[in-house]
Amino acid sequence: MSAIADWMRSIEANATQCLSRGGVFCVELRDRSTDRGALTVDRLRVIWTKLDSEFGGLTGLGFLGPERAFVVTEDDSLWTSLAACVVETAVASGMPAHDIGVGIGFARVEQRGQPTADILRLATSAASHASDAGIGFATRSLAEEERQRRQSLIRQSLDAALMGQEGLRLIFQPKVDAISGVIVGAEALLRFECPEFGPVPTMELLDVAEANGEMERLDRWALGLAVESLQKLTRHGVSTVPISVNVRAETAFDRGFTEFIAGTLATFDVDPSLLQIEFREDEARSDAPKAAALIDSLAALGVATALDGFGRNHTTLADLRKLQVSTLKLDRGIVREMMSDTKQAQLAQGMMHLARVLQMETVAVGIESAEQRAYMRDAGCTSLQGFMFYRPMEIDELLGEVQRGQTQAA
Repeated sequence: MSAIADWMRSIEANATQCLSRGGVFCVELRDRSTDRGALTVDRLRVIWTKLDSEFGGLTGLGFLGPERAFVVTEDDSLWTSLAACVVETAVASGMPAHDIGVGIGFARVEQRGQPTADILRLATSAASHASDAGIGFATRSLAEEERQRRQSLIRQSLDAALMGQEGLRLIFQPKVDAISGVIVGAEALLRFECPEFGPVPTMELLDVAEANGEMERLDRWALGLAVESLQKLTRHGVSTVPISVNVRAETAFDRGFTEFIAGTLATFDVDPSLLQIEFREDEARSDAPKAAALIDSLAALGVATALDGFGRNHTTLADLRKLQVSTLKLDRGIVREMMSDTKQAQLAQGMMHLARVLQMETVAVGIESAEQRAYMRDAGCTSLQGFMFYRPMEIDELLGEVQRGQTQAA
């Protein structure tokens, strides 16, 4: 068995022929027997000898310890053949098939002159991950490695921000009355800045939070700051601008959510009617009985609710009678497409009619043109939100805009 350093020098000396394209497999073996004694030195030697004769090619196998070997190849589809060869050879040597674990990782040559050590490191990482599955395959790339590094740093920074450090904040996009254009509400939007990478897109932030089980902490943090922001508005004489907060179902359906909302409102002495909780339409429909019970409990508290992204999931009249939210928030895709698509226009009009029948408010988001504004206003939409009116802003700016409007109205 060749030492890894000597094998790497051999590869690098023949880089044009061996690693100008394709990549490297790492094969990691694991002993899954009860006493961890099935994968003996003799069996390892038999397995590696067989693998070398079948797949070694011009370079042979390279070894990193007794249980990891590297194979240079141009064909990443060979992993099933590699795994089958390992298992068949182990079984032929007297080892039960369920006692042998095989993780196969692949790292492709991504750029000319890429160091062999770099490729081996990625292949090893992939094999280690794949071996957790018993018999599995995984790939790793520089881009994937950087993505994982980025996610790790964002997660660490988010955790610090939720513990009280800087980086996480709310901004607010106003909603205006469809006829007068006066600000009648605002939506709270998350913004996060990572010390390492700067501003992080909201969807990426939510993906990281969800992957690491932080969505409930993040949702509750946003709700707490939104209520605190409402306190600031009311203390400055603004008591007619509710703030809506989008909350994931996993947070809202958790036991004690209504009590948390009640306690937060009481702590900041905020009128419950100034807070609105938004649920995604698809999440609410996925567990309608639980959603209906939650909506009822929030209504008893005096907190309004809304279905966000309404119109994409074919919610029926019967569904809406069960989910007695106060507001329907039209999916921005419908607003965007309705001017050029007759079916979307009919859908938007139908939703406006349905909302009127059920005495629900309606919000159209993503309004960017006078034509869209006129269409939604004439269709009977209650309020509008979009860059045509206001971009998201800090709470002090929102306060100033509302006060300016009040002064002009007076």
